[in-house]
Amino acid sequence: MIVVFAEQVFPLGEEGALSLGLMFSFSGVGAVLGPVIADRFIDQKVNHLIWTIVIGFVLIPIGWFIWGVSPTLTILLGGAVLRAMGGSINWTYSNVLIQMQVPDHFLGRVFAFDFGLFTIVFATAAWATGYALDERAIDPRALSLDIALINLIPLAIWFLSTLFLIRLATKNVASSHEAAKE
Repeated sequence: MIVVFAEQVFPLGEEGALSLGLMFSFSGVGAVLGPVIADRFIDQKVNHLIWTIVIGFVLIPIGWFIWGVSPTLTILLGGAVLRAMGGSINWTYSNVLIQMQVPDHFLGRVFAFDFGLFTIVFATAAWATGYALDERAIDPRALSLDIALINLIPLAIWFLSTLFLIRLATKNVASSHEAAKE
């Protein structure tokens, strides 16, 4: 999408080269800032990492929404920062959670599975985006709004899973306290 927006929506420089460089640069800034800013507000407790990932999942569709409605390249760059912050928070904190929860002798296999799954999802998303743009001729702005909506699905799954696990943990703690009283 970055290349399409650079060439077709906000072209600066020869064939949008300047726009492309700016979009990649601002995405990089967002990728660095996401975990750096989040680390200032949380500690490394599992529940804090899990809830911060929810924030990451919120930032991603907001960033894509901004891409879809942005009247200027400057505003779009803000969306690029937010989108990259969310993705970077999720990538970083999910890896930290894996390191905290998985026994050392399984870490390599779990990280390999994680990266393999990421590769499949990323490749599928890249194919679907190309198909929508090239074969269906969907406007890049409209597709950005569609991507924002699609990104609400993992947000909902993560959020609901988090609520379920918190309720389960609370129920288990209450049950163990009742058993200890008897």
